[in-house]
Amino acid sequence: MYMGFQKPLCISYTSLLSDKSSRPSLPSASFYRLESPGEDAELAKGFLEQQGLKAPEHGELLNHKAFTNGFAALLEGLDTPDRIWMNPPKDVLAMTDKWETHKRLISAGVPRPPSRIAAASFKAWWEHATRKTQGRVFLKPRYGSSASGVCAVQWSGRELRLTAAIELGKDRLYNSLRIRQYRDPSQVQHILNTVLQQEMIEETWIPKATVDQRYFDIRIFVVARQSRHMVARRSESPLTNLHLGNERGSEEDVIRAVGQDAVTNARKIAEASAACFPEALYSGVDVVIDRRGSPWVLEVNAFGDLLPDIFFDGKNTYETELSELHHALRPSV
Repeated sequence: MYMGFQKPLCISYTSLLSDKSSRPSLPSASFYRLESPGEDAELAKGFLEQQGLKAPEHGELLNHKAFTNGFAALLEGLDTPDRIWMNPPKDVLAMTDKWETHKRLISAGVPRPPSRIAAASFKAWWEHATRKTQGRVFLKPRYGSSASGVCAVQWSGRELRLTAAIELGKDRLYNSLRIRQYRDPSQVQHILNTVLQQEMIEETWIPKATVDQRYFDIRIFVVARQSRHMVARRSESPLTNLHLGNERGSEEDVIRAVGQDAVTNARKIAEASAACFPEALYSGVDVVIDRRGSPWVLEVNAFGDLLPDIFFDGKNTYETELSELHHALRPSV
């Protein structure tokens, strides 16, 4: 036992997917936790085939919208009033939808980069973009995660540059662990034509502050409405995700770069962001601090607690979650 809880029982999403009942059976438990489904190729295959779509090849850029539709249908059968969730399915799905998250944060007064739903083709998007002679934006899949499909796009006149963790195949796009730059107009157009069809959000590019000559943003882990663990993600490119080989930095590094007041403000808006999902126990909030020291929220992650070797008050993220959950459930445990 740990903190009064029995060893957890793990149930695979694929086993639930094979359950054809309208309400998949789950064993009785004090509480339930949803893990990220993103690395399960069989699950992706099942979700897409349910919708009459072809399963992706190994490493191929996923149809994020179709995958999320399948995930939502699966979770709908699990969300019953008698179950206590660390993060309820409805909040997980709302965080997964970046446009829904954007609207909630804006309504709550949380600073967000100006954003809009992008046009669904390169031609339409480019006609809108070139109303300005130059610009820089991020294009992000509405339902994506882990930088998959995210494109940092810059243009000046008719010249266009795209930075992404995407590898070009013959007629397909593949996820890559190496950040690549594309300048060839035909390649850029092919990439954008493909990703824009999946419903993308165009987000104004906020110039990041730097630490040790690297751009950075921060992941702030919020539990029970209080900000706790923090990690900086440092990169020489616009994409800062740690799985792409970027460097971790500490809260002290961030304070050294932008000052304590900026970090305090970042923690405040992370807490305000988490409050937009009131029934969720925890979330990982991604914040960028601009060169003037102002923080902006980029994303709220339902599965944002994978922060190995990062501690707050002597506890890692999972220990912190269980401590808060034990406190909340103490009368009934």
